[in-house]
Amino acid sequence: MTSKINNRLSQEFKNDFLNLLENDDEHDVIIKAGEEPNTKKFKAHYYILKLRSPYFRQALSSRWAIKEDGKSVFTKPNITPETFNIILNYIYSSDIDVEKFNEAQIVDVLGAADELCLSVLVEVLQEELLDRKHIWMNKQSPGIKGKSLYLITKEYTRGHARIQSVLIKPHHAAKIASWIDRLDSSDNQIPYYTPSNIPYYFKLVARGSRDQPFLQQTLNDNRAVVLIKPANSNEILGGYNPLTWSKKSISSNSNKDQQSNKDDIPLKNSFIFNLRKDPDDKEDILSRVINPIDSIYCNVYCSPVFGKGDLFPKGHFEIGQPCGCKQTSYEKSLRASTDQFPIEEFEVFQIIKKTVL
Repeated sequence: MTSKINNRLSQEFKNDFLNLLENDDEHDVIIKAGEEPNTKKFKAHYYILKLRSPYFRQALSSRWAIKEDGKSVFTKPNITPETFNIILNYIYSSDIDVEKFNEAQIVDVLGAADELCLSVLVEVLQEELLDRKHIWMNKQSPGIKGKSLYLITKEYTRGHARIQSVLIKPHHAAKIASWIDRLDSSDNQIPYYTPSNIPYYFKLVARGSRDQPFLQQTLNDNRAVVLIKPANSNEILGGYNPLTWSKKSISSNSNKDQQSNKDDIPLKNSFIFNLRKDPDDKEDILSRVINPIDSIYCNVYCSPVFGKGDLFPKGHFEIGQPCGCKQTSYEKSLRASTDQFPIEEFEVFQIIKKTVL
């Protein structure tokens, strides 16, 4: 009897939210999905999107959102209206009937769910595709061949779904992983990693809009990547720390005598970078440390400073906190301007080596 009551209440709750989705009078967000000639406007509610999707929590922030007639307007040209309709209904109802979709549709929804950081939905869709694996080799789904579907799904299960970020995509993570392993070296003959063969897990440990401020003593394991999005810019700045964060100085260019020689080897692998949106953009900047002793400085009073000002926050990483870039200790400057900028968003990832079974 209790389970019947709970199911009934759950269904009533779900119906109320779906009715809210259809209520044109209460919406405060307009989302334009698709590209011409296949486009559609969807009406939604900011607080529901913010609650359900970390991606929308950032994308619809007051700093990013475009306003029209008092409503926030957001465009998603890379997601078709058909796919976005499925996603939006899931956001409001936490329900999706995957059995009625063919494999090609599931892959489309999986890609959109991954981009919007809907981690539970990503896992459900991955499991559904894996359950259908026996079909792939014997049957062609409309618009996609079995082998192609297998390769796409393999890429998502091995790479895409592991990058829980509102700032970067899997191809960015693959590039950062390649830099960690020095695949950019002129002596190297191994191609850069792709999202399907990244040898590291990118474990999100902090995000400004969720956890600010970030205190580095909460991350005690080796290897971490910091990402910073400057306000009013499409750049993603960042740095790689190969050593453990701690309450004490990792490296201090003002206390060189205290720096242990054993730290010099990993610290020489420190680097900072500037990423662009396009995965093939040749303007990405990789800047490696010149002298390991000057690579990183941090203590209990401040977040990590890379170099003597090459990438530094004023205090702890926090949204709105000033940050700056001035080339001193690393090979290249990350930005043309040395002016400080406010942090719009930041993320910190622990980098974990995958084990081969």
